[in-house]
Order: sequence, then C-alpha cells, then structure tokens
Amino acid sequence: MPKSRILYHSLSKHADFDSSDLEILRESLINNASQGITGFLVRSDTEFYQALHGDTEALVNLLGRLNADERHSELEILLFEDTAAPSPFENWAMSYDQFGLSSLGISSNQPGTRTPISKEDSERIWAYIASVASEDAAFGSAFPYARLPGETDLAYAKGLHLA
Repeated sequence: MPKSRILYHSLSKHADFDSSDLEILRESLINNASQGITGFLVRSDTEFYQALHGDTEALVNLLGRLNADERHSELEILLFEDTAAPSPFENWAMSYDQFGLSSLGISSNQPGTRTPISKEDSERIWAYIASVASEDAAFGSAFPYARLPGETDLAYAKGLHLA
C-alpha cells in the first residue's frame, strides 16, 4: 500500500492544556493505532500542527474526520506527499509537545489567527517535528502530556490516565 506524509495546521478552539487536548490524544492513540498511522501533535500558542505518516487511504479518511472535528477550525493542509521513507515517529500512534514558531524563524500571527506557512516553512516544520520526536524518544520532554523515553502507546495512555 502506498504511504504518505501529511502536515497540517489549524486553530485550536481551546487554551493550552485544556482537557480537549487530552481527548484528542486519547482518540488519536486509539484510532491511529487501528489504522497503522503514526504521528505527532504540536501546540504553538493557539495553533495545532500535526504531522502524520501512514497508508495514504487511511490518511485521507483521517483528514475527513479531522475536518469535521469541532475542537479546531481553519484546517489547512501544508504537506500531503507520497513517501517511501519510514515514519519518523517511531511506532507511536500519537505523541504531543509544544514549540514556538519563532524557534524556526517563522513569525507567528496574533493569537486566534492562523499563521501563513510557505512550502519551505512546511518542510522546516516537518523536519523540526521529526527531530523533536527523535529527541523525545531518546530523552523525553518536560512538556505536559509528552512521552517518556521508550514509552509504548499503552504506557503513554496509562500515564495520561487514558487507558
């Protein structure tokens, strides 16, 4: 089956650390695992950035559910490309962290507005999320809801009190 990678961003309708972020994690861990999708969700102020890797058809179906999800708005696909590369997200159905676009030299819009992202910026964001995933896998993260080093999906869900 052909594999693809997707990067999208959207506006969260809730503040950082809202229970809706945990709901998104819980649903992603269950749904993505059942579809063989791996991914990483990032908060950047009021925006979500999500990088996903998996079977193209499963990702297309997931995008349909994401577009209908009322916890965010203004979903914009930044990358959707076929890939032969392995997933940069270990075997994680989902993980979660936070970063500021300024760390990539990208100026954020005002909170509540989606930041315009170029194709070049999209590639940098994807690479950055992949590097954060690698660092989190090796060392963990101090960010709430992030994974511990070597943590499985089940252990992650239990640590978040989702399992």
